[in-house]
Formats: sequence, C-alpha cells, structure tokens
Amino acid sequence: MAGLGAWRPTLTALRAATSLWPGFALLRDGQQFIAPLALAESIGIGAGIAALLAMRVATPRAGDNQDADRPSSKPGARRADADNSARGAAITIGVLAVVASVVLLPGLSWGAVGRLRAVEYPADWLTARRLIETSQQNGSVLLLPWAQYRAYSWNNGQPVFDPWPRLLARTMIWNDALRVGSTTIAAESRSARRLGPVIDSGRPRTAALRAAGVRFVVVDAGPLLGRPRSRLPEMAGLPGAQVLLASPDLIVFTLSG
Repeated sequence: MAGLGAWRPTLTALRAATSLWPGFALLRDGQQFIAPLALAESIGIGAGIAALLAMRVATPRAGDNQDADRPSSKPGARRADADNSARGAAITIGVLAVVASVVLLPGLSWGAVGRLRAVEYPADWLTARRLIETSQQNGSVLLLPWAQYRAYSWNNGQPVFDPWPRLLARTMIWNDALRVGSTTIAAESRSARRLGPVIDSGRPRTAALRAAGVRFVVVDAGPLLGRPRSRLPEMAGLPGAQVLLASPDLIVFTLSG
C-alpha cells in the first residue's frame, strides 16, 4: 500500500478507485504506511540475523562416534564450518540492510542533494505561540483562512499541512475536511462542522465564535498586510476583536467577552 502512488499503473488504478468512492483517498498518502512497514522490516531483519547467529548443527552423539571411527570424518570441523557460514550470512544480511537505503534511494541518502532541509518558524510565529500559550484567558484557537494547506514564503512556497495544530497545546479549530476533486468529505471535528457555515457566510463572525468558546483567531496576514491596525478586526470579519499581534506573516486576534 505504501507504494501505490509511486508506480504509474497502480496510481492510475488508485485515481479510478477514488473517483468511484472518495474513501479510497486514504490510500493516496502512502507515506502513512511507511512507519509500520519499517517497523516490520527492522524486527524481521533483526530476528533473521539473530537466528542465523544462533544457528548450530546438532549432530547426534551416536553419529559422532560412528564418524569418529572414520579417519576422514571431522564433526567438529563440520560444525565450525556451519557456524562460520551462519555468521557470514548474518553479516551479509546486516550489511545489505544498512546499504539498501543508499542503493535504492541514493538521492534521499544525501538529502536530495541539499533540497531537503529543516526550515525554522519565523520569529513572529514563535512570539504568537508564546503569547497564546501563556495567556490566562481560557478558550480555543481558530485558524484562518479556512483551509488545510498553506504555502508560506518563508518555506519557499512549498504547500504544507497547516502547522498550527501541532505548534500549540490549546484546542485548535481548523478546517480538517478532506477534498477530493469536486467531492468534500465532512470535517471530523464537530466544532469545525458547526463553525464552517459561519465562516463561509462572509458575515461578521465575532459573536458566533465567542459563543463557541473561541478566544484567539490566527490569520495569515495575506491581503491584510500593511492595513491600518485599527481596521484589521473589521477587515477580517471580526468586529470588536482586539489585535494581539500584527506582523508581516500573521495576525492574532483575541475575542474578549
């Protein structure tokens, strides 16, 4: 299953299956199956090497005595040869297991030739996290725009899954609905399903969000960038909200009440 999206025939079949029933989209993200596969392989390879190292040739005593009468028979030598063969096989398998990733995926072994590297969050993101987490006001955090994926300039415009649900310890409300083509599978979060129509309506959202227990709203700066601070709540559809932080990357509103 982990390789369904990596081979053209299976990718075509996967697309056809998803068009037939959107639930098959769970197989689209094959990387989620890599972890159990890696666990099974590591345990299996380790167990195989341990079995080879523990392998011994058990020769019955009677047979040993009979062989001992024959000058050309050397049971001890045969057992030593078998032990050496087992150790040699174990070492070979161990070495192959180590170099397999380099041989099969040489690009990834070197970080895709420098293209894969860690990206640090901007300083204003960390400031926003600190302000929200240390606040004495109870309540959840809502993320806007109402979408799962983002493309940030500080991440070279690469589309990524919204990082905020993993960046904060507070309860997050965000759009976790799955969209496949023209079909949308409803969000798993009950709060997201309830507030989705409110957010999509285009009407002021402040009262409805307060009633739902939302205390903070994190918004990508986007079109609000450079606007007067006093106009930001109204432009974001949050009249009456206070601006906790406004930066080139994001704006954090707090809803008192």
